[in-house]
Amino acid sequence: MDSGYVDAAAALVGYRNGDDDPDNDAKLVTLEIGGNDLLNLFDDLVLSGTCPGLKEFLAEPECVDTLRQTLERFQPTLSLALDRLQEVDSEVPIVVMTLYNPLSGGIGLAAVDAIEQLAEMSLEGLPDTPFPEGLNDIIRRETEERNLILVDLYPLFESKANEYIAHDFIHPNDGGHEVVAEAVLEAVR
Repeated sequence: MDSGYVDAAAALVGYRNGDDDPDNDAKLVTLEIGGNDLLNLFDDLVLSGTCPGLKEFLAEPECVDTLRQTLERFQPTLSLALDRLQEVDSEVPIVVMTLYNPLSGGIGLAAVDAIEQLAEMSLEGLPDTPFPEGLNDIIRRETEERNLILVDLYPLFESKANEYIAHDFIHPNDGGHEVVAEAVLEAVR
């Protein structure tokens, strides 16, 4: 993760909440983090053909080590981001979102569907593998420990790739963005 994004967001919150104009104060911060870390891993190892699916991924030490390192680096990165946001204004509520699996439920392309389980393991963990916990478990634990607001997007998008994911197979479409917005609004009510 590039800490520049968090620093810029924290600086903006600090500036807006520290000036004399209460009408421009930040009232809420939302944070969705970690997706690009996993996307880079998939680009490097899955799309290159080194580890094209779950079975091959778990059999290849390079792939296992890379995911393990990615998850190990994520915990302190998430903590640092939350520390920075909380330091700037501890009164502003922070909503932390889990990541959805943009491939959940299949999208009809065999090459993409083949890595759905790999994405699921990376996000939610898989028992009896080196990854009993995934990135979302780290997000949930850190959010709970800090008593922040959690929006668990993962189950909302489960088996809904065809409905909620854009043609880039990564980002939400309009319907997906609506699901995210409604979940955030519900969580802060």
